[in-house]
Amino acid sequence: MAAYNANRRGAVETVLDNDLVAATLRAFMQRQNNLLWTGTAAELLNVLTVEAGDTLAKAKEWPRTPRALSGRLRRSSTFLRKIGVDVSFESRTFAAGRSITITAVKAP
Repeated sequence: MAAYNANRRGAVETVLDNDLVAATLRAFMQRQNNLLWTGTAAELLNVLTVEAGDTLAKAKEWPRTPRALSGRLRRSSTFLRKIGVDVSFESRTFAAGRSITITAVKAP
């Protein structure tokens, strides 16, 4: 069972390391003091683009629109949750659009 769990953790790490958005989000949340971020997909795209730097942000795999970012986050949310980063999409508000809340749990 220990070997199985180690293989699962290794698979999660591999998926996250190979996903530019997930890896950048993980690094961003590790540097957050309050372990909570809330905003729209457009705001998060701006934050993560700065976090990623010019080289990664210009990569073909980097999302160009907030909608593309939301899709990438939805696909990687299961793997992010396994490492303690929870991504939740809130209901759409009329003026501000749909907000994203990201919470992280510090590892012991």
